Amino acid sequence: DLFSKYKAEFINTKLKAERITGKNKAVMRVGFLEGWDLFNIIPPMMERFKAEFPDSEVVINCCGVKELATGLLTDTLDIVVTMQNSVKLYSEFVCTDAADIGKILIFAASHPLAGKDISELTLKDFSNDLFIAPWEIVDKMIIDAISNYTRPYGFVPKLRFVKNHESTITCVRNNMGVTIGDDWVWAKNAEDLCWIPFKAQDTISVARLKTKDSDDVLAMEEILLDILKKHESA
Repeated sequence: DLFSKYKAEFINTKLKAERITGKNKAVMRVGFLEGWDLFNIIPPMMERFKAEFPDSEVVINCCGVKELATGLLTDTLDIVVTMQNSVKLYSEFVCTDAADIGKILIFAASHPLAGKDISELTLKDFSNDLFIAPWEIVDKMIIDAISNYTRPYGFVPKLRFVKNHESTITCVRNNMGVTIGDDWVWAKNAEDLCWIPFKAQDTISVARLKTKDSDDVLAMEEILLDILKKHESA
């Protein structure tokens, strides 16, 4: 813990010195969970941050939940927006809840149930389908979460884990299974996919290292929290 704090403080001090001397342009590295539609989030974030820090550069990375946490720990990301349950257990992080997000079931437009009235479908109708998820979130917490989504509908899902989010959507598009996603995923707008909402929510958090408390990181944290809360209520 002492070494981690020393390393982070050394990096922060080095960056501040470089900015003062003009030797290095400040870079803000922001991570988002892969698969989200960020069209209404990134433009206002960039506009507000650049207005406050005009000489800074913003770099966006979209990653899986474990990659985002690892990015913070290894100092390759300054701040991330991700699911609360993937970062709240890390004592090294400051995690602030930003918004609640609904869950949806996504299936192919070629699925046999796609021709039925979508408003009348529930998770129960998909109890015999294979549920696909990215392998990088394979742990007991996530397996339990998926099972908790389906248990009220009277079944435990058959699960298959694939490489990443892109692999998951590719499998679903080709009617190789269904998947549970967030209400913010871009895939819900694809013409070859269908989706239904169900009664479940997760919480989105903004997270950073406790030692990452420079002015620009704290400003980005405040900007993201404000935008995400507005996006939730929109």
